[in-house]
Amino acid sequence: MDLPVDLNMETTNRDFIIKSYIFENVLGPGGECLVQLEVRRQGGRAGYITKILRVNEPPQDGNCSCSPSTGEISNTEFQVFCDGWTDSDQPLRYSFSYGDDEKPLLTSKENPRSSSKFRIYKQLVEEIASVLIPIRVSVQDGLGMSAEIEFYLEVWSFALSVFFC
Repeated sequence: MDLPVDLNMETTNRDFIIKSYIFENVLGPGGECLVQLEVRRQGGRAGYITKILRVNEPPQDGNCSCSPSTGEISNTEFQVFCDGWTDSDQPLRYSFSYGDDEKPLLTSKENPRSSSKFRIYKQLVEEIASVLIPIRVSVQDGLGMSAEIEFYLEVWSFALSVFFC
């Protein structure tokens, strides 16, 4: 493995800090390495410390869904629910958004793993009966590493719902 030059150097800087992004970029999420630091006082003996460093991993093993999975534009109330997400670095924070809007939906006050109820307001072209809307969920651990999931819900115009009745 090629280590960045930042990790193999001598310094007189009292506040020498190795930025964590170096390890993340070299090792990747979940990677680990053994680091040995040698400290020497001028004219004195050397001291050593050895540490195993582990790079944080994003939350995993979860899924998210929307209830209902289909509905009528501007009339149906949707809500996103997530479960099964695990990470040792608690607490987990959930962020929900849909469509082209990057602004997150509010997280439910009763359950932080679900969104508040929301409606889709989108003008459909007259020839298009329904459209798929992307739902994006970001799950972030207590150290800031996040996993993202995207799925779609289908919404249709009022005219289509009358047609099927």
